[in-house]
Amino acid sequence: MNSIYICNTCDDCIKKIDVENLDIDNIKLNSNGRPIGPRSIAIKDELGVVANSYDNSLSFLDLINLKELERVYIGPHPKDVKLYKEYACVACSEINSIIFCNIKNKNIEFEVPSGNAPNSMALDFNRGILLSTNLLENTVSLINLQSKTLDNKINVGEYPIKIIMSKNNEYFYLCESYLGGDNGGIIGIYSMKNLLCINRIKVGSMPIDIFEDENNEKLYIANFGRKSISIVDIKKGEVIKDISVDGMPNGIIKIQKEIFVTDYLYGNLHVISEENNKRKIIAIGCEPNAMIMVNSNHQIVN
Repeated sequence: MNSIYICNTCDDCIKKIDVENLDIDNIKLNSNGRPIGPRSIAIKDELGVVANSYDNSLSFLDLINLKELERVYIGPHPKDVKLYKEYACVACSEINSIIFCNIKNKNIEFEVPSGNAPNSMALDFNRGILLSTNLLENTVSLINLQSKTLDNKINVGEYPIKIIMSKNNEYFYLCESYLGGDNGGIIGIYSMKNLLCINRIKVGSMPIDIFEDENNEKLYIANFGRKSISIVDIKKGEVIKDISVDGMPNGIIKIQKEIFVTDYLYGNLHVISEENNKRKIIAIGCEPNAMIMVNSNHQIVN
């Protein structure tokens, strides 16, 4: 049985959604009257790690008992978190660095300069590389996970807000959002072999999240500024379908024949049939942000 965990930034909680019956559980973060701002979540076995952008912390969650275990300071304005071996890798946008926090003793052990305003990260486990988008300098940094050093930095399109690895690890996909522009955004497809862009596909306004299907055939994009999601045929390199979504579509995951999309504006989760656009709309709380899907053993499902 698969579950989706969603960060509710304004409500200071994490929602757990049962994919089959859409039942909702709640993990409340202890705010003590101060905003926390959960922004991103990573999961390893029964441990959840949440980057909190308002109080500059990491929360460690017990996913069996659905409670917060501990919270530690991590650095100014953490935007994203990924787990690699014994480390939580955290993009702290205000200090332009990736912080490596040991998830066992909670100590900060390394700080690697990334670029101006690191925002989103992806892991290439095969090559031992952490990729980080630098939102305000239009670059992607490649960090060597063994040496904890910056190996390379490449130029990309404007305002790279989200990055994911392809399921075959041959490419990375990039939401080049062109924030504030009127001409829509771009999905960039970059080769991991030579770090060159092999295709740039125009989608809707301000693409903010992206998901690749299980067959490496389609991309699903949440267009934050256009009230829509785009479905891209990777081989053709073009949008084959647009689906309207109320509010501000933010996070996106595709499961079998259904597309799960969070609406940041109205606090809803849309469950949309890819075949006929029929949908269910579920209220999940204020400012739903990042999503991650796991199976019954808390293993990440891509």
